[in-house]
Amino acid sequence: MAGNSNITTITQPVSAIGEYQNKIPILPSLNVYRYEKIFKLYQTGNKQYFYNLIQSLFLPDRLDKRALFYITIQAQQPWTTISYNVYQTIELWWLILLTNKIYNPFQLPTTGTTLAIIKPEYIPDILNEINASLQ
Repeated sequence: MAGNSNITTITQPVSAIGEYQNKIPILPSLNVYRYEKIFKLYQTGNKQYFYNLIQSLFLPDRLDKRALFYITIQAQQPWTTISYNVYQTIELWWLILLTNKIYNPFQLPTTGTTLAIIKPEYIPDILNEINASLQ
């Protein structure tokens, strides 16, 4: 149908300078694992916040093999479940996708898929490096 769209167009003026959520006192603070931490928030003229989803994050093409282990998916499951099984938090699903160069989080891994996983002891350093690179 011409003219129908599910995309919302922002017609209000938008703040020119974005800010990370944890630096906006009136918004709740995000913990270190949250994917949203990589996106700056902007504000419309009527004070509504939105994320700049254009920000990209990439891991090096060659990760140190000593920092990885591998799992094979036994049954299809959400990325959040895989994250919980590996890291005891659902919030690192995005790191599993980045590690494996998977860019569509809606496509779940099929049975038999082998995934590279960053060892849990390396996660704090990696998250610190990511956060430092965003400042």
